[in-house]
Amino acid sequence: MHTRLWALLPFLLCAACISVGPGGEPAQVRWFRPELDNWSNTSSQQFPIPRNITIRADSHLGSKIAWRKDRTEYGFYELWRWTNDPVEFLEAATRLWPVPPSPSDQRTLELTLEAFEEDWGEDGRGAKVQIHAVLHLPGSGERAGFNSQSRLPVKGEGPIPLVQSLNQALQESLIQAMVWAHQHREPSMP
Repeated sequence: MHTRLWALLPFLLCAACISVGPGGEPAQVRWFRPELDNWSNTSSQQFPIPRNITIRADSHLGSKIAWRKDRTEYGFYELWRWTNDPVEFLEAATRLWPVPPSPSDQRTLELTLEAFEEDWGEDGRGAKVQIHAVLHLPGSGERAGFNSQSRLPVKGEGPIPLVQSLNQALQESLIQAMVWAHQHREPSMP
């Protein structure tokens, strides 16, 4: 019996060390969300979006905030979490588009969130959002694809500046995708 307790002791001590933050206080998970309701209404958003939009995210994007160093190293912050999965932020952003879809628009736009992360590159700390868009044109059966990406610098330390930069990068990347989709509408559409 005592042998089993001694065998567990290193694991218990390790868990105790990990769960203690600065100043000896227990480390706690912190939750964040972008302030999507504060998006600016730019002139590039003055056209309707496709009526049928399907949104998904790559499987690695979940509640833990992701980080990337160059192209070789990828991980997650254990104590920084999103209040919702990042795909839900993209869904909310499309609902905030200022011009409603045209009822005659039969196109289907598929948006896949491929990156929503802190990105450490040669130029320092950045916030990277990448959306892959596929547009299906009805009737012709044609498909077209586009990658929109925004990488903005993160000014400051900690999670708050990162979340603020990711909010702006999400807006920029979505605008790029929607402008591209608008330019690829059928000739008979307004």
